[in-house]
Amino acid sequence: MFIQEDNLSNIKGDLFESLMFPVLRTLVPGADIEQSRELKGVVDDKLTKYEYDYILKSSRLKEVLVVELKGFASSKYIALGDSETKNTIEWFFSNTFPFAKSIFNKIEAGYNVTACYITTADFTPEGTEHLERLQESKFKVSGNGCLV
Repeated sequence: MFIQEDNLSNIKGDLFESLMFPVLRTLVPGADIEQSRELKGVVDDKLTKYEYDYILKSSRLKEVLVVELKGFASSKYIALGDSETKNTIEWFFSNTFPFAKSIFNKIEAGYNVTACYITTADFTPEGTEHLERLQESKFKVSGNGCLV
């Protein structure tokens, strides 16, 4: 039964990603959109790779938007967490996003690299406070008002 529950979670996540495509297309019209993009690079002499739900490149806005999606139950909470704990806000903003930003800063000169974290769940109070602080920072998305 456990395997079936895992499969159901994966299907829900895939469905959420598919449903978000037209939303992202509307938020950033004319952007090139890549789904499930894997980026690789060397960090501390080790090959590192992360997969990104969506990466949008807008030549009009001169922006690369890295999108993290979490299609969890509405009763679930995403914790602020730390840089060592996967599926937390800090994991994304301390590991996967900076990794993508470093790569795109090299290959997309002159583009602002920003992030967007979207979920069907909710955030813990600490997570919400942290995201609000990030929203006021340099990470803020320029054209579409997406919460960082």
